[in-house]
Amino acid sequence: MDSIEQLELQTGTTATFNIGADHTDIHNAINSLSAVYGSSTDFVETLLLEGSADSDFIDLTNAPAFDSSWGAEDVVKIFGHGGGDQISAWDNPTYIDGGAGADIIFGSSLADTILGGTEGDDITGGAGMDILTGGEGNDTFVYDQMSEFGDTITDFSAGDKFDIQGNGAGIQIAQGVYNVDWFFVEGQPDPDGMNGTHELGTFIFDESEAGHHRLYFDMDGVANDFDAVCIADVGDADLHATDIVITDPL
Repeated sequence: MDSIEQLELQTGTTATFNIGADHTDIHNAINSLSAVYGSSTDFVETLLLEGSADSDFIDLTNAPAFDSSWGAEDVVKIFGHGGGDQISAWDNPTYIDGGAGADIIFGSSLADTILGGTEGDDITGGAGMDILTGGEGNDTFVYDQMSEFGDTITDFSAGDKFDIQGNGAGIQIAQGVYNVDWFFVEGQPDPDGMNGTHELGTFIFDESEAGHHRLYFDMDGVANDFDAVCIADVGDADLHATDIVITDPL
């Protein structure tokens, strides 16, 4: 696919990019753009990026910003299809479907909808209140920063994990599976921030609202300096300390 300098979608149209034989063509073409334009109407424009049946690399983190004519109703969709893909969205709310294969997916800094697919995937929603669905297989939901908290995970189940990057999230806990009850409590967050018995932070699993079980983190479980922050709403799922893994601790 040759490089493109500008892409303008007319009213209500869809622009589709299909990845080529080298499995990086979408990456190359989109990153060569200087601007992406929509229309100034209320119609929906769609930018559709289609991967192949094999493992693809689609990295749009250096793609250009969208022009102001690209409205909130316009849509970016990325489909990985087959193979173990690596997909990184750019700074626009994005729908991503990894498809078959064990995929590594990075959302944007805005609110995305991400579906892992048919095997165990690593999903980083990024900032923004994302809707994440792992799909089949044992999936890992990765959080690099506290600013990425606040997602909804629609299908967390046995075998899935939270991978909390301790350094970025400010969590001072030993590396490895987080299976020490001292750091994990069940109940509603204390409005005074007194959620634990130590100063290194506490995970709180709140099952008080049917259909909206939530995992929180309080950076300082024995003081009121920090309020508990919701990491994710996991629906009716049941969580245990062993569902949380801490990597890259402070």
